[in-house]
Amino acid sequence: LQGPSSSGKSFVLDRVADLFPPEAVLRATALTTNALYYLPPGSLRHRFVVAGERWRIEDDERAEATRALREMLASGKLSKAVAISRQGSEPETILVEQEGPISYSETTSMTRIFDEDANRCLLLTTDERPVQTKRIITTLGRRYATGCKGDAERIIAKHHAMQRLLAVEAARVRVPFAERLGEAFDHVRVEARRAFPHVIGMVQSATLLHQRQRQRDADGFILAAADDYQLARHLLAGPMRRSLGGGLSEGASRLLGRMLEWFGPEGEFTTRDAQRKEIGARSAVYGWIGELLHAGLIELIEESRGRQPAKYRLPARGVDPESTNPLPPVEKVFR
Repeated sequence: LQGPSSSGKSFVLDRVADLFPPEAVLRATALTTNALYYLPPGSLRHRFVVAGERWRIEDDERAEATRALREMLASGKLSKAVAISRQGSEPETILVEQEGPISYSETTSMTRIFDEDANRCLLLTTDERPVQTKRIITTLGRRYATGCKGDAERIIAKHHAMQRLLAVEAARVRVPFAERLGEAFDHVRVEARRAFPHVIGMVQSATLLHQRQRQRDADGFILAAADDYQLARHLLAGPMRRSLGGGLSEGASRLLGRMLEWFGPEGEFTTRDAQRKEIGARSAVYGWIGELLHAGLIELIEESRGRQPAKYRLPARGVDPESTNPLPPVEKVFR
């Protein structure tokens, strides 16, 4: 979960975690290299692991520290051979194993993340727009004025009950249209190999939550429907656009729209100009401009020299979110 400082990343993640029963959540502000291996056996099976802020240093040491996490996300289990010494006997090698699978979330204010970690996850962004800030402050003001927190406890209890009901029966999901979806899927970028299972996983989740409205086959599998893919496509439009469509985050896309208003189509600007205008998320502007440049949506027309910042040119128009959704439309999969 990415976003500028104070945009509510940790708050959102904590509120989502509250909706899961306590026995399904493992909260860890920080994870060391070997932390996952040496938890009590079974501690990670079907757990929602909620981590804190991601390390700001992206180097080989950090990549090594998150290797166990990548293994767990990719294969659903961990195994490690460890040599131990006991007094008066020869060293002995034991196999430390930890069963998953897990769901994992963390937050960061960085716009660039180590590729080996990023391509195993869905990258979501907070809403940094002033209109969202106004909604938040209005809601907080109402709460402070009335002393009413709403129905939070009742809503949380309902979610806990639903999650526990889902865990009673190990329901399996089959996606009858998976081959057709695969044929229509992006085959150009190698990242599609990991993106496709993400999409199927989201379809299966939607099917599982709507299992009472879905048919079953003779073997008891719940059958995914077109509505499940439609929902998955809607929810994954932003993350998949970054994985398969040029790596543009929602924050960068929104900044592009605002800059077109400030400087006009094909207008010229510097990072300093954009930061003066973008009061709400000034610290994130530099990273977003880098994303726009990398995606070819803005043009570098003058390199920086000394104290003179680089100058860029905007495109003639903004980005239509639907036109840049890299996932096949429902009509193409179900025609």
